[in-house]
Amino acid sequence: MDKNTNRENTFFKSLTVLATSSLAAQVILALHQILLARVFSAESLGAYNFLLAVPMAFVGVICGRYDLAIVYEKDEKKIFPLVKLNILVNLAVSFLVTVGYIVYIVIFKAEYVQYLYLFPFMFLYMTAYGLTNMLNSYNNRYKDYKMIAKMYFVRTLAQCLGMAVPGVVMVYFLKMENLSVPILLIPYCIGMFFGVFTQGKFLFENRKQIAEIPMKEVLETAGIHKKQPLLSAPAIFANSFSYSLMTMISEGFGKACAGYYSISTRLLGMPISLISGNLSKVYMEEASKEYNETGGYKRAFDRTFKFLMVIAVPMFLAMYFLAPAVCGFVLGEDWIVAGEYIKALSVMFTFRFVSTALSPGLYACRKQQTEFAVQALLLAVTVGAGIAAKVFGFDIITFLYVVGALRSAVMLFQVIMVFIYSRGTKKQDELI
Repeated sequence: MDKNTNRENTFFKSLTVLATSSLAAQVILALHQILLARVFSAESLGAYNFLLAVPMAFVGVICGRYDLAIVYEKDEKKIFPLVKLNILVNLAVSFLVTVGYIVYIVIFKAEYVQYLYLFPFMFLYMTAYGLTNMLNSYNNRYKDYKMIAKMYFVRTLAQCLGMAVPGVVMVYFLKMENLSVPILLIPYCIGMFFGVFTQGKFLFENRKQIAEIPMKEVLETAGIHKKQPLLSAPAIFANSFSYSLMTMISEGFGKACAGYYSISTRLLGMPISLISGNLSKVYMEEASKEYNETGGYKRAFDRTFKFLMVIAVPMFLAMYFLAPAVCGFVLGEDWIVAGEYIKALSVMFTFRFVSTALSPGLYACRKQQTEFAVQALLLAVTVGAGIAAKVFGFDIITFLYVVGALRSAVMLFQVIMVFIYSRGTKKQDELI
């Protein structure tokens, strides 16, 4: 078996391991979304998603993106210093974001002050998310995809059961609607900790060695990978915040609109989590290795892009033409409007499906500055669409079509740039 065939087999084997367990998790999530729509009001779901909007904007950068450095760091001796660095940055950023968000709520969103007692749980959520990012990168480095997939399933199950059981008992049967938001938020936050100790068993066993690493060494390691917080982190934050901003803008049309939007985006996000998210892990490992060997990652890009397109086209057609009818049948007639939201967002999420999987190629070739430019553009067009909606009095459906078209154009540009960089150097062309 030649080298290329072996890589091909490894690629699909790794993807299968991740996707199989993720599929089970996505089935649970799908059933969970149906249950949420049947148990909780659109207003409660809107408030819950608004409260999580800011934490969700930060979770991707909660470790300063030093977690990704664990994957591509060549020196094995620098892994433990990177782990300690991730933990320290995680705790600091989680604390600062929590305090800052409390100040924002008190000053600008007085109607949410009643939920301030929930903010410690959001601190725990961000901390757990940061640990999970770090551990996923550690497992990814050593190709332990079974562990990543298994723990994703465990966390998903814990979160869904934690929300569903008290929701059905206390909200659906006992009609205690006033408890809807804490019932939704607390289990979701605490559930992120499930599986953390299992996934980080080796690191936990070496916790003393990690703790004793001098801060000088930790800071030197931070300096080596300074592109992560300086370029990669702002890029990912801009991306995450732009999506959180859409949640906050939708809340401006009313809490019910935010609730419909939340259900639609969670349903749209399932294929991204199941396929794109898992594929990006395998693709990044393959692209990083190919880039280190050849100066490019043409094979990894071409294989991944072809795989994505086979799925993306029929997925878009299904979302655009079937979403309203399917939402009405599955979630109930009151939720047909969520299907209209899905239809309006179908183009954008199709491009996101492709770009999510392919964008790690920019990290493989150390082009974080391009990623930052792309994500800054995504944030800019989202802000622009929000301003246009306010000035011209768009309804929420019109806003979703406008912001979807603008963001799709930016993501198309991103994919084109990843393609150009994947062609690599003359050295690579000579080896192909």
